[in-house]
Amino acid sequence: MRPTDMTASVLDRLTLCYQPLWGPARTLAGVALYIQLLPTTADATEPPPRALQLLEALHDSLPHDAPPIFLIPQSAALLMDLLDHVERPVRAERKTFATSGLFAPTIMVEQALLQDRPALAEAVLRGQQRGVATMWRGDTDQVPEPRLVPGFKRRWLTLSAGWAAAALRDALRPQGPGESLPAGRLPGGHIFGGVESRALMEYCLDRCGAFAVADWPAEDVVHSLRHAPLQPDHVIVLATLKALEADRPAEMVERTLCEDPILMHRFLVHANSPGVGLRSGVESVRHALMMLGTDTLRRWLAEQLPHASHEPSLRPVKAMMV
Repeated sequence: MRPTDMTASVLDRLTLCYQPLWGPARTLAGVALYIQLLPTTADATEPPPRALQLLEALHDSLPHDAPPIFLIPQSAALLMDLLDHVERPVRAERKTFATSGLFAPTIMVEQALLQDRPALAEAVLRGQQRGVATMWRGDTDQVPEPRLVPGFKRRWLTLSAGWAAAALRDALRPQGPGESLPAGRLPGGHIFGGVESRALMEYCLDRCGAFAVADWPAEDVVHSLRHAPLQPDHVIVLATLKALEADRPAEMVERTLCEDPILMHRFLVHANSPGVGLRSGVESVRHALMMLGTDTLRRWLAEQLPHASHEPSLRPVKAMMV
């Protein structure tokens, strides 16, 4: 079986669901990948995929510049299989986690799976002793088993109602004139879930030093900025200009421009406006680049730059739109 055929065969037998993780810079700090094996039928000719097959399939499918991946298996059996076969991660030249050319992600260990499963706890301990990157996931009112704690460099903490309310009160406490904001009360360096407001998100990332938040409060962010017109991101406009100045390929220029949906929409509107004078309509950014040329795009981007947005909290919202 060819590698591409094997990859398709393995991925056909499981369900994948992803969740972006947003860091302090309001950019992608990682991706959580939930894995659920599909139930086998009576007439199935192939057994369920094993951990090594899954890792090879993901390695073949992910781009070389993929962000850090956190695998979250949804069954104890798959989790044990992964813990026994994932190798120790090594930082490679392309800034991805790999060892011996094989994909080596962080393995998420959910407290719900650990309960009443001593064999699974032993597998976690064995993996940690081999250097496998593991992360514990649970509620803020729970704690992992003490002997496993040293092997969890980070935790994924889902804020319970009580913890979220206390953190929000601390975040909204008024500060006196000239008084600097104190450090937050939540533990730093972890991933936080259950973040449902902009104030709580900023508290976790900016004052508590969180590694990332798993739930971006998009509606609250957009609502808080409702009185200001939405503008393209200054970072994306500038990056597109730099790509043009560096004479990058058209595919790279297009990819950079399209990272901001507002910028992409405005460029298409501009390309189809009567003032441009094109005889036929433009339906894609690539078509617009071909018809207008890079000099026109460069001048148009320079006009957008003074009005571009410096609001970082909109970056995840736009990225999810893309």
